[in-house]
Amino acid sequence: MRERYFLLLRCRQLPQRRFDGIIAVCGVLQAVYGFIQYFGIVPQHTYFPVTGSFDNPAGFAVSMAAYYPFLLQRSALKKNKPGWLMGCLLVWCAVVLSGSRTGILALAMVTILFLIRRYRSLLARQRKYLIPGAVLLLTVLFAGLLQIKKKVHIGTLSDSKIGSESRPGAADVR
Repeated sequence: MRERYFLLLRCRQLPQRRFDGIIAVCGVLQAVYGFIQYFGIVPQHTYFPVTGSFDNPAGFAVSMAAYYPFLLQRSALKKNKPGWLMGCLLVWCAVVLSGSRTGILALAMVTILFLIRRYRSLLARQRKYLIPGAVLLLTVLFAGLLQIKKKVHIGTLSDSKIGSESRPGAADVR
């Protein structure tokens, strides 16, 4: 009886690793498809440069953010570490090329949380450098995200000014 239970538990663990690997490989393939779109090998049917198999970059970035933790976990293992790290880099580049600020922010947060969890003991010893470094990193990240689509913010502000000028009695937004 004990042997059967052991075999069932053993069989459960193996498919979990395979399942994680399949998800990670799907993420890499989706990122490669995004690169193929960006370089014009596959015809693009939308205005956006990279959408993957989705209609807009938001869906693509969300799928990349969902695949990314599986790639990070695989890269933490000893087996084929450079290949999985290359997959992580491909996902990052594909999301940056898509121009999705939310996707970039999601990947950054997942990476930060992964590194905090993995190097917890080292961070506990270097606590005095952690807070200023985190503030600097987040400031650079948010400034960079605002620069990605600066025209969108400028257009939104000018639209609100035009809209308030065209309506009598509208509040001034300055």
